[in-house]
Formats: sequence, structure tokens, C-alpha cells
Amino acid sequence: MIYKTLFFILIATASFSAILFSWHGCFMFLEVKLEKKTKSEFVGTFLNIFTRSVYKKR
Repeated sequence: MIYKTLFFILIATASFSAILFSWHGCFMFLEVKLEKKTKSEFVGTFLNIFTRSVYKKR
């Protein structure tokens, strides 16, 4: 009986850990994706402003 209880606790802990790990992976993927998008928009805006000022001088 005690082995069944320990086995159940082990299975419950493992499944809970797997769920948390998958959520963490999902959120890290979304965070990296959003961070890359934000960085690319910032760099694009900066380059756009810089190139406009360079071409206006000529």
C-alpha cells in the first residue's frame, strides 16, 4: 500500500514538473520572439531616421 502511495506521489510530481517545464519553455520562446521583434523595430527606426537625415543633407 505504501509503495502505491509513493508511486502516485512520484507520478503526480513528475507530471506537475513536466507541465511547469512546458509552460516555462513556451513563455521563454515568446519572450525571445518579442524581444527580437522589439530590437529589430528599434534598429529599423533608428536607421530610418539616420538615413533620412543623411539623404536630406545631400
